[in-house]
Amino acid sequence: MDHRLIETTLLNGWDLEMPNKTCQRKTNPWSGIPQRQPLVIVGIMGLFLFGSFGPQRFTHGQDALKSKKISEYYDAAYLSGAHSGWFKTRLAKQNDDAYITTLNMNLQIKRYGSVVTTRMDTTTTEDAQGKILALTLTQHLDMGEALTTARVEGNKMFVKAPGTQKEREIPFDTEALGPRKQEALLREKKAKPGDSIKYKAFEASLLMTTVIEAKVGQMEEIDVFVADKADPSKVERKNRKLLRVDVIPEPIKILGQPLKLPSQAIWMDENYETLRSKTEMPGMGALHLFRATKEASTKPGLTPELLPDLGTGSTIVLAKRIPDITTANRIQWKMTIADEDNPAAAFSQDDRQSAGQADRGTFVLTVKSGREDARDTKPEKEAGEFKDACYYLDSDDATVRGLAILAVGRETDPWQKAVRIEQFVNKKMKVSSEVGFATASQVAKTLTGDCRQHAMLAAAMCRAVEIPSRTALGLVYVDQSANAILGFHMWLEVLIDGKWRGLDPIFGLKGLTPGHIKICDHSWKNTQTLAPLLPVLRVMGKLQAVILEVD
Repeated sequence: MDHRLIETTLLNGWDLEMPNKTCQRKTNPWSGIPQRQPLVIVGIMGLFLFGSFGPQRFTHGQDALKSKKISEYYDAAYLSGAHSGWFKTRLAKQNDDAYITTLNMNLQIKRYGSVVTTRMDTTTTEDAQGKILALTLTQHLDMGEALTTARVEGNKMFVKAPGTQKEREIPFDTEALGPRKQEALLREKKAKPGDSIKYKAFEASLLMTTVIEAKVGQMEEIDVFVADKADPSKVERKNRKLLRVDVIPEPIKILGQPLKLPSQAIWMDENYETLRSKTEMPGMGALHLFRATKEASTKPGLTPELLPDLGTGSTIVLAKRIPDITTANRIQWKMTIADEDNPAAAFSQDDRQSAGQADRGTFVLTVKSGREDARDTKPEKEAGEFKDACYYLDSDDATVRGLAILAVGRETDPWQKAVRIEQFVNKKMKVSSEVGFATASQVAKTLTGDCRQHAMLAAAMCRAVEIPSRTALGLVYVDQSANAILGFHMWLEVLIDGKWRGLDPIFGLKGLTPGHIKICDHSWKNTQTLAPLLPVLRVMGKLQAVILEVD
């Protein structure tokens, strides 16, 4: 499966028969099913969360640096027709007959008018039979890098997360194939129209095994890139008759809920080399990848202003406005999600929001204000995962702790301490959508960002003063000048007297409105991937919302 797909999909915070004889190039001896799909999906989801600025730089594991290169190739990436960046894939061999595949992703994404760069690198080591031996995943943040390493022993994988010294053991499916073996599957089986091939792949950006089905279609005429012989930075598009293969992942489970990852169409030549692929990204349009020269793939886009805005493009426009969302006590929303058997399961259900029975993808979601004190539900037990410092919510950082103490002052009541932190972050932070995802300690030093940075810092500050906390993802009602919308959003929740209560430092309302519609939450403990953010894919680009009643 195309690893570049998960690497390109994460959350927006609110605020592309016969060889063409004119193209003389060496045939890639191992290029088959492209290894980018999960990577691009966690990546274009991660486009919103793991952006970074600064010079381009490749990151390779030490084993990759010591190995002998077999081949490498580039793919130019286009979002809705605009050149967005590139992917580089490199295959090398070690002396001990192990193979190393390194994939570098570098994409420019427009988000609320700002163009930022997001980068992620993976390195996978496998043996001659395709068994995975080790991997590394590097996520480039605004300040520094988050490096995850893993090694495999039998049916166990030992993972070392960013910012930790000890390895964590997780189950590993020994049938999962490494990227080099996956690339060779169709060629080894001499796939022909009508064939269907299933296999297991381990996705580094999710740290989980996915089941993939490659359905071989018919020959299709489609345009591909052909390099200019005199100037490799220039390409022209020429039609080729290529074999179409649809790469379809089986649903995976994220936070206990099934999630369908986008399918991908690829077009291959007679040597089973992928020359072009296309993926419909939820809420973002089509991502086309064209096999191209390094020079053509990596040159700056000529029209960055034509990039689709993944922030405004993913919002849900409402037919009517709410006069004053801050005074509303309850809202009934009519929600419709296309192609969902159980659409209500895409949203959290708790004492603040509940869903009615669904009828052909439509259901009523009732959301209450989150500012009332009375709660009827059974108190929840405190868990260490909501109190402990972790890589992203590093509440043990001196700057985070200092800000928390400054915000709280002499207050001793837990709820009032949390409210003071919400108000402090609201007043002290500068709102900007140009900042990539970062740890709480990094945010504490810059005090700049959008809802993501606000929520992460506030949640860590709460933990620093012994208040259990977690972040929540969902949608929020926003009344703009042109129209009212629901935009994807992040806030935090604190556990007070056994009850989870929401706070939103972007708005600073000392609680939530019924315009805060929750999809999921997470503690960030033992988190090495973007998987906790993927539930938004269930609604992104699919949801229709109508306001039925406002109390």
